Amino acid sequence: MAASGETSLDVVDAAGQEPAVVAEQVRQRYQLTDFDYKRDWPMRMAVVVRDARPTHLVVAYSHLAIDAHGIEALAADLTGTNGRPAAMTAVQPLALARQQRTPAALRQSRASVRYWERLLRALPPHQHATSTDPRTPRYWQLAYTSPAAYRAVLTVAARTGAHPGPVRLAAFAVALARVTGDRMVVVQTLVHNRFRPGFTGSVSMLTQPGLCVIDVGNSTFDEVVDRAWQATTRAGKHAYYDPEQLDEMLAAVARDRDDIDISCSYNDRGRHVPRPAADRAPNRADVLAVLPRSTMRWAHRFDGYDRTVVIHVNDVPDALDCLICVDTHRIAPAQLVALARGIEAVLVAAALDPAAPTGVPAHSGNTPGAGRPITWPAARD
Repeated sequence: MAASGETSLDVVDAAGQEPAVVAEQVRQRYQLTDFDYKRDWPMRMAVVVRDARPTHLVVAYSHLAIDAHGIEALAADLTGTNGRPAAMTAVQPLALARQQRTPAALRQSRASVRYWERLLRALPPHQHATSTDPRTPRYWQLAYTSPAAYRAVLTVAARTGAHPGPVRLAAFAVALARVTGDRMVVVQTLVHNRFRPGFTGSVSMLTQPGLCVIDVGNSTFDEVVDRAWQATTRAGKHAYYDPEQLDEMLAAVARDRDDIDISCSYNDRGRHVPRPAADRAPNRADVLAVLPRSTMRWAHRFDGYDRTVVIHVNDVPDALDCLICVDTHRIAPAQLVALARGIEAVLVAAALDPAAPTGVPAHSGNTPGAGRPITWPAARD
């Protein structure tokens, strides 16, 4: 903690280049350069100029200091005050740190950690999957965009009364179970915690992982949607805790069970989309009409990560846009493609048939489909 300090503003001259291109180069450099937390402030900023006139502002923040909702709160402060200081109504980081040491907050933390522990210790025995096609670089990303899946989400949401978020999570859980052969899907979701008193407009880091366990075996997709909704609701309630307490619990569980795996993360960046009325939801023809518009492309490949599967659901209009990253030493590239396509297939099938089954048997362990020959699907490199 520092009482005062200075930070720098980089001024970058486009020097005959397209300013937007230069701004993107600066953004990438900021993003790919680690912060030195002993010496650096957790932010970087630059102004791109052409002919001595500013054209672009580039700002990067460390996730230790601010989350996506904090960025929104900061932007609202900057754009909605007409140059006048805004009234501080949300909890500030230093006050938040004091608040987190109060007896009430510590009780909340212990309750959340106990909830995680109950879920983990109740899991059936699990055998970690091993890829039949490990690659170097080890981690591969695939981007998949599906207008049909987007419409199918709305159809299922209208039919079940669920919000689109649990429908998207349910589709991911079913598709992952089909790939891994494991009916019990254990996934960390990101919980913004902004529903807690005084947190809504706080310019700080409040997002923490929540834990969801979803059984997708021998079920219809609509049943899994309901389970996903219940799991995310409970995860949200138990996603505010002291990370050190959680780490201690996870270490204790690991000493007793070496088969626990919580290395799958699900990050739904989509803004809240209300479920449509049944008479306004996309119908069968609406879903099928855009099915040929799906696109897939390979993204980054890199070494050094701490997750087996990470999916980001991006906020893209009129399409379900996913960026999926896997550890190819655990899930083969062909399985990654099957996972991406599987999310769309699960949703489209459920939109067309309210009784659509998950296709995951009740007795499944985790004998992955990687053992079967898979034709390498076409994807743009």
